[in-house]
This record gives sequence, C-alpha cells and structure tokens, in this order.
Amino acid sequence: MALRLSFSLLFIFLCQPVYSSCRDLFADHLEKNIFNTMKKQNHNYIEFSLVNGKSHSQSANFYSYYLEQNNINYKDSYIFEALREFGHESLHFIREESSSLKSIIAIHNTVLGKGSAVGGTRMWKYDNEGEALKDVLRLSEGMTYKSAMAHLPLGGGKAVILGDAKTEKTEKLLKFYGVYLNLLNQIALKQQGISRRFVTAEDVGMSPKDIAIINRTGKGSVIGLPGKSGDPSISTAQGVIAGIESAVHHLFGVRTLKDLEIHVQGLGNVGRRVVEDLSKKGAKVSVYDIDEKKTRCLSKQFGLTMKSSSRIITGKCDVFAPCALGAVVNSKSVNHFKCKIIAGAANNQLESAKYGDILNERGILYAPDYVINGGGVINASTEFLGMERQPAELWASQKTKGIYDTLSNIFQKAEAENIGTHTSADRLAKELIKQAESR
Repeated sequence: MALRLSFSLLFIFLCQPVYSSCRDLFADHLEKNIFNTMKKQNHNYIEFSLVNGKSHSQSANFYSYYLEQNNINYKDSYIFEALREFGHESLHFIREESSSLKSIIAIHNTVLGKGSAVGGTRMWKYDNEGEALKDVLRLSEGMTYKSAMAHLPLGGGKAVILGDAKTEKTEKLLKFYGVYLNLLNQIALKQQGISRRFVTAEDVGMSPKDIAIINRTGKGSVIGLPGKSGDPSISTAQGVIAGIESAVHHLFGVRTLKDLEIHVQGLGNVGRRVVEDLSKKGAKVSVYDIDEKKTRCLSKQFGLTMKSSSRIITGKCDVFAPCALGAVVNSKSVNHFKCKIIAGAANNQLESAKYGDILNERGILYAPDYVINGGGVINASTEFLGMERQPAELWASQKTKGIYDTLSNIFQKAEAENIGTHTSADRLAKELIKQAESR
C-alpha cells in the first residue's frame, strides 16, 4: 500500500509575522539564491517538512490547511522536489546577518531514532547554494543508513555551514548557530513532542573546540563534547582500519596488511590516524593532501611516499583509501583506478550509484562508505544515549570492531547475488529501517 504523505510548510520568521511573503520566497526556484531572498525579507529561519500525515497528523493537517487556504502551490517549490527525490522529512535554512551565518540542516529519516536525528555539522566554502543543498541531502541520507548498519537507535541528519572554515569561522557565528539549533529543537518539542529533533557533532571544518562553543547556546543539541564522547576521529579511524582488513581478507585471503601498497587521500583528523595505524601494521603507505606542509611533515615522521593529487587516485596499489571529501568515484576517475580495493573514511564516495556498478564490473571491491566510516557515530551515540564514559568506551570500541564482520557479510551477499557492494549495503539498511517501521 502506498505511503500517504501530507505536505507541511512551517515558516518561523524571527522579528517578522509568521508566514509572511511565503509564496514569493521560492518563486524563482534555484535561479534565485534562497539566502539572498531571506535577507531581503529579513527572515532568519525557515523550515520545510514533508512528513507522514499519520505520524504527525496534527501539525501536518494544520499546515496543509494553511497552504490550501492561501492558494500556495507547494508543488512548484524546488525544496519539496528535493524532499521527495531524496525521501527526506525536513529541511531547515538559517541566516543570521551580523555573524554572516548561512546554514542548511537536513533531516532524512528518523524511524530508528523515534523522531530524533543525529549527524555532524560541516563547514565548507561551496561554489553556490545548490551545491550545499545537494551535499547536505546526500550526507543526511548516508547518516540514516550509517546508523541502521551499525544497529543504532538514531535517525539520520546532517548540517552544513556555508563558508571558509579557515577564514570565516568565528565564535559569534558558532554561538548563533547554537541558538538556531536550540530553536529547531524547541519547535519540534512544541509541535511534535520531540525534545531532540536534531543533535549534531563535529565534521569537516569543525573541531571539538568549535562544538564546545556551539554547546554554550545550543545545550542539548550537541554531542562529541570534550570530557564526554570526545573526538570522533579516533573511532572513525579504528573502523576504517577494521574495514580495510575485512576487504583485504575477503579479496586476498590474508589477515595482515604488511607490505600492501595503500594510497591514502586526505590527511585530516581521520586520515592522519588511518595513516599512523597502517604504518604500524607494516603497510607501504603513499599519501596526498591539499596541505603540502602537513603532507611533508607526516611523510617524514612515518617514512611515507608523497604522491600527486592525480597519482594518489590512479596509481597502481592494493588499496585506495579516500579520506577527504566525497564523489571521488566519478565519471572522470571510475575507469582509471588501478587499485583492487576502495576502502576509506570519506562520505559519499560514489558520485552516483552507477559508478558503484562500474567498480563491480571492473572487479574492484568497494567498502560502502557509510558502513566503513561508522565508528564516529557509534562513539557519539554513547553520549546521545547517556552512557557512562568507561563502559561506553569499551562498548563503542567493540561495536566499531564489528564493522569488520558487517562488511564481510555485505561482500559475501554481493558476491552471491552478483550485485555491487553498494547495492547490497543499501538493501540491508533499507530492510532494517522497514523492520523498525513495522514494529
């Protein structure tokens, strides 16, 4: 039976009447920058929701009624098209003029989290708003599947802040971001009875220190705090190593990484730890990062080989470990890989699912990104669930080691069904979510 959906549109405009000028706001679709329009209308926060009318009947029916009475053709909004295409529950746009804050929060699916979503906040200088929207939609979807495959009671969400983390990130911006996180959760509490609709943590362009600043004004909306679950990169790297070992054992039949040629792209918090662990295990590691100084320093410290941005991807090796930004497997690269395994920490490694099919056809074993990099959310979940620190650390470590077996199961199923590993993982994740919906 087809799922019946109600469209709800919630506009919360600080210092402005609720719902003012909403028809004009998205008349020009992506051609008009939403943040510029928000600035013109003096709007600070806008929320769009595409929800199951059964689950949120009161709010859904109310706002659907509002749309009908005001003759608003919500189908013309590209935002709702995006929600429908990606299967998201809601999108939230934030703009604060004095701090230059521009942010998008996407909540994908909260079935497993019973209305709550968890996901990191990324700060990145996107080329345009459309790129930021596309990124946050894909990242939040990945978080849903990541939590499902780790068997965590968490929904999937993600946030992006538009800007250069090195030059535009300020304490004022982070504090205002915390204010609006708190607002989002207060609205959800009032309208849906959900106290923690979106809880965030560290991601690209953010640090544990930044998360602590956000927490000053966004209390209850932040995890990964110093002294609690802490830096997620440690657990993420642990899971990546377990995933590489699982892939190596499946393909080569060995349980050691000694003397394997491994190319690591990206030496951020996770990539650096992955390189350290690989070196300790005797692998022959080559590296690349856009920060040449960091690359040289780490190469000297661990006796690594430096590669160019192109050779780190296309050079012959046993394992290619992408630990930078996503979409590294794309139309330009997919037919030029000379590796046997792709297994790394980056999110959204496949620009499109079709490239996963091509990897499969070429005999390249791919470790689905949202499975292999799940250690971070496993670690953060201990704080969200209120676990005591010492038993939480042991629990998270053991669960992260389980990524080895999860991937082994995915590899075996994909091989038996003659499908790509990305397809195998997607099917397993969706089945887990479907089971949760039926309970």
